[in-house]
Amino acid sequence: MGSYEKKWQIEAAKIRQLRLGLALELIKRKTGRYPLDLSGLDLPKEDADGKPMKYEVFGEGRGACLEFDSKVNSTTVHFGLGELPEKHPLGEAPK
Repeated sequence: MGSYEKKWQIEAAKIRQLRLGLALELIKRKTGRYPLDLSGLDLPKEDADGKPMKYEVFGEGRGACLEFDSKVNSTTVHFGLGELPEKHPLGEAPK
């Protein structure tokens, strides 16, 4: 597979990640918490390599993060939601 196709797959995975993030945000607005897992969502949940995206919930459902590893540039693509703890790469230091 060429680099163009691989980059396209990464961008498609980012779009899936964004769609999941929006769905998770709607759930939080309805229930006050992010769900514990992605099982209730009827959306694609795979990264560019077809592996499930990682999903982590923080602070009793007040924050969450979707992420996948990008093989093109060897980075992790994070999509943070709500409150993230300091230990998380997207988290902020307490104020």
